[in-house]
Amino acid sequence: MSSMPGNFPMRDGGALGQGAAPANKRLDLKALRLAVHGWWLGNPLVYKPDNADLDAYTRELASAGAASGTLILGDNIHGAESVPASRDLVRAVLILRLPVSQLSAALLGETAARSVATVAHESIGCSCALEGQWDVVIRHDDALDTVCHVSVDVREDGAFLSLQLAFAPLWTAGQRDGGTATPLLERSDWREVLLARVLHTLDIRLKALSPA
Repeated sequence: MSSMPGNFPMRDGGALGQGAAPANKRLDLKALRLAVHGWWLGNPLVYKPDNADLDAYTRELASAGAASGTLILGDNIHGAESVPASRDLVRAVLILRLPVSQLSAALLGETAARSVATVAHESIGCSCALEGQWDVVIRHDDALDTVCHVSVDVREDGAFLSLQLAFAPLWTAGQRDGGTATPLLERSDWREVLLARVLHTLDIRLKALSPA
């Protein structure tokens, strides 16, 4: 049995066509909220699909007293009218109110990156490595595909943990010989499920690191 936390039932109309490419569409907010319901990370959840400056918005929320575990999602990564936004790139920023002396920025970043790598391996079967300061990559011979870039910004009103996820490399890595995909990628909500699993895994690991 898989060690992956969380139970994600198939929604109606769930299967993608064989060999289909990742859908260039906004995340299903309802599905994601249901997937993270009852967990610390992802509650509350704010979706800003057309807001390029998530950092400024996150700081405003934190200054206004947003709870620890608040998740702000955005998928307008480029932030320029001349460059169309790619829905295969999603940025997730978490507001974490944790004692910096007990949970350092370095430990936060590494824990998040390793959580992404674990979920990618258990959900899709790809082998990931950590490069530089918390980049999660898939190696292809002499090339590297970045799956997630993790960054941490520690301020007086909390730590901001950012995950920039690239779904296209994960989709490619999950394709089997013969044109079939791993079970997760056959679901229409595979991006939402993958993100929820990352949040669940990170939730569990951060609680294990934090003092009671």
